[in-house]
Amino acid sequence: MTIDWWTLGLQAVNFAVLVWLLRRFLYAPVRKVIAERKAQVDAAQTEAATAKAAAEAEAARLKAAQAALEASRAGVLADAAAEAETATKASATQARAAADAMLAKAQVAIASERKAAVAGAQVELAGLAAGLAGRILQDTAAKVAPGVFLDGLAGALTALPADERDRLAADMAAPGAVATVVTARPLTPDDHPVWSARLMPLLGGAGTLAFAEDAAILGGAELRLAHSVLKFGWADRIAAAQGVLTGDE
Repeated sequence: MTIDWWTLGLQAVNFAVLVWLLRRFLYAPVRKVIAERKAQVDAAQTEAATAKAAAEAEAARLKAAQAALEASRAGVLADAAAEAETATKASATQARAAADAMLAKAQVAIASERKAAVAGAQVELAGLAAGLAGRILQDTAAKVAPGVFLDGLAGALTALPADERDRLAADMAAPGAVATVVTARPLTPDDHPVWSARLMPLLGGAGTLAFAEDAAILGGAELRLAHSVLKFGWADRIAAAQGVLTGDE
C-alpha cells in the first residue's frame, strides 16, 4: 500500500480549514448564544428566587399580622367578657343591695306599724280598763266610810319627810292660809270636825281647813294647799295604772 502524502496533506489542510471555519462561524456563535441563554436563565432564576423570598416574607408578614389580629381579637373579647362579668356582678350586687334595703325598710315599716298597732291597742285597752275601773270605783266610793279616806290622807301626811311637813306647816302659818279637803262626794257637817281634829295637828295647827267635792277624783281624798297637793285619790291610781299599761311609766 502506497501513501500519497500530497493527498494526505491536502486532506489535513482541508480538515484544518474546516475546523477553523466551524470554530469561527459556528462554534463561537453557538457558545455565545449558549452563554447569553445561560445568563438569561441565571437572571430569571435569581429574579424568581428574589420574588419567592419576597413572597415568603410577605406571607410571613401576613401570617404575623393575622396572629397579632387574632391575639388582639382574643384580648378584646376577653376584656369585653371581663367587663360584662364585672358589670353583671355589679348589677347583681346593686340589685341585691336594693332588695336588702327595700326588705329592711319594709321590716322597719312593719315593725313600726306593729308597734303602733300594739301601742294603740294598749292605749285603747288601758282606756277601757280605766273607764271600767273608774265606774266601778265611783259606785263603790259611795259605800266606803269617809273614815277610810281620812285614814289614808292622814297616813300620807305622816309619811312625808320632816322637811316637807315643816314646809307645809310654814305655808299654813301664813295669814289667811287655807287647806282644802276634796272628796268625790260631799262630807256631812258631822264629818268636818272629825277631819279637822285629825289633820290640823299634822299641818302645824295653824290656818283653816275647808271642804269641797270633785267627782273627778272618783274616790279617796285630796288635800290642796297653796303650793302643793297631797293626793289619796282613786283617779290618780287609775291614771298611774293606765300609764303602766300603755308603757308611759
